[in-house]
Amino acid sequence: MTFFVPFFRTLRDSVCLLGLLLGAAPPPAEAQAQTPPTKNAKPQSETKEPAEPYSLELLETRIRFESNSSGRRETHARAHINNELGAGQFGRLSFDYNRAFEQIDIPFVRITHARGGTVDILPGAITDQPNPAVADAPAYHDVRRTSVRILGLLPGDILEYRVVNTVSRAPLAPEFYLSHSFARGAIVSREFLELDVPADRAIQLRSSPSLPAASVEGVGEGAAARKIYRWTVSSPAPDSAQGDAGEVTITSFPSWEKLSAILALEFLPRMVKGDQVREKSAELIRGARTDEEKLQAIYDFVSQKIRTVDLPLGAMGFSPRRLENILSSGYANPEEKAFLLATLAANVGLRAHPVLMTGSDAGEGLLPLPSVFSRVLVMIGKPPAARWLDPSTEVAPFGMIHSRLRGKPGLVLTPVRAWLEDANRLWLTTPLDLPFAARQQVRVDATLADDGKFTAKVRYVMRGDNELILRTAFHGAPKDQWKGLAQLLSISDGFRGAISNVIASDPLATREPFTVEYEITQPKFVDWSKPPVRIRAALPLLGLPDLPERVRSGSKAPAIDLGTPLEIEAHGTLRLPPHVLARVPANTSVDRDYATYASSYVVKGSVFTASRHMKFILREIPAGRIADYTAFVRAVQNDEAQEFNLERAGPGSAIAPEPKKPAAQPPQP
Repeated sequence: MTFFVPFFRTLRDSVCLLGLLLGAAPPPAEAQAQTPPTKNAKPQSETKEPAEPYSLELLETRIRFESNSSGRRETHARAHINNELGAGQFGRLSFDYNRAFEQIDIPFVRITHARGGTVDILPGAITDQPNPAVADAPAYHDVRRTSVRILGLLPGDILEYRVVNTVSRAPLAPEFYLSHSFARGAIVSREFLELDVPADRAIQLRSSPSLPAASVEGVGEGAAARKIYRWTVSSPAPDSAQGDAGEVTITSFPSWEKLSAILALEFLPRMVKGDQVREKSAELIRGARTDEEKLQAIYDFVSQKIRTVDLPLGAMGFSPRRLENILSSGYANPEEKAFLLATLAANVGLRAHPVLMTGSDAGEGLLPLPSVFSRVLVMIGKPPAARWLDPSTEVAPFGMIHSRLRGKPGLVLTPVRAWLEDANRLWLTTPLDLPFAARQQVRVDATLADDGKFTAKVRYVMRGDNELILRTAFHGAPKDQWKGLAQLLSISDGFRGAISNVIASDPLATREPFTVEYEITQPKFVDWSKPPVRIRAALPLLGLPDLPERVRSGSKAPAIDLGTPLEIEAHGTLRLPPHVLARVPANTSVDRDYATYASSYVVKGSVFTASRHMKFILREIPAGRIADYTAFVRAVQNDEAQEFNLERAGPGSAIAPEPKKPAAQPPQP
């Protein structure tokens, strides 16, 4: 969980020769060989210390598919280490794979020292262990991580290595696919991709327009005939990959219909309704009267009682365990949780369909290959009244899916015969709306002491996208780390100080809004020796969607995205020391059809009260209204920047109201 913008800003926010081997699997935290850690490297200077930790002199990838979908991938890389940071980043190379259907070999790892001489890393420096993500999930221990410890690497050295992945029994055989992206963001003197496929296999291949044209060579004859494609990239170009597809994609799947049917058939034998599954369904819905209550009971069980092992889709070769084994183990990967939910729901008469999501606007326009999918949801019922559920996110409220998946197309993963009446509905679009109104509230109860010390109690109540972020963060962190999360939250909202007494509601109590409370203290918040003292209202920065960037000449201006409608309320009180004069800024009110904003600032005696209310009504604003939206943003930002003035006075002095003048001017006598 990272906060780079005010937290109250509304969010807009390939595993084998089939995925793990040839796909776009997430790189490990350590330096990754297939895709080295990307940095915005700059050309090396002869007179200055290189700004980037390393540069890639060579990156070659050679991939070969056989007709039965087995294959081989060889990566050859050579990195120039520029400084100590680069030496640290390449201090360990890590490679993920699944030993159930592939193996990994490291022919050599070699250091060429700047001072002269070479050193080959010995096999004893290579370790192979279960991937850390599955360390406490024995059923997935075939998901492995091979690591190489690199000792003695110094600035100026060159590190060179080769890695070979071999697949002998590919999942979904005899079909194969690939999604490959080049190493953007790093200086690569030469990056090379070779793709070797059987000439007699029908394939679909697509490459990014930003890439140079591939050279194509035919070799061999008859059954041994091959077709070899080669790309060479000499300098980093803008990454034009769309959605979750790579810059070079290839697939032997003829259509999305074929892919959907094959993936569904992989799961059918494991979805047989056994006695244990039927008994669990009956147990879960006991006491539920409506279909909605039954579904929520089943969803709560699968999402919260079956622990998610967050593996990439396809990491287990699209071969889930039997449902009885999932229930007895108490954990599951995302695919298994989706199919468990679908089966339990079907057992009580609810029509359920797993749906694979790309997370982008692209859907059936992409080539049919499983590696484009990043998430699996479950749709209950038929559109438009269907419920969409995400059982993998353990703390997602019932019916809520992540903002990046809403309004996006998904591939229905179900036997074709079950959708004969909806033959043209293989791709469905998730709803844009949340199952409840999105709202965020913050209350700040603060005190300013006579010595300038500021203390406050802050309480957040959230429903919506930011709620899901906070639930996920607090659910995934032990309680002794909650203070750090609250610190990040306070900094993102413009508060500074020491955090203590952090309290959060149960992240799994998803039927109620999520709450976070903490106390914050800042000594010497004000310096009375330098009058007049100007401070801003003790309220979080509400934030606004960014203004669109300047549109190039001749291009069509995009609409302004406001995201999911959201209501934000912030209320704060500040108790002032006795005998302190306070002058408050003017109130602000701005009404538009797409959003409204209002603020109120009042001082009564020694208590200063501030409140701000923002409501986003529409999802987007036409590009032609950019000037109006700019004025709205400036009005909000100007109000948030207003200050009120404090000045010590003698005993018996009254608190003076703010005269009608700019808040930045000093108070009048």
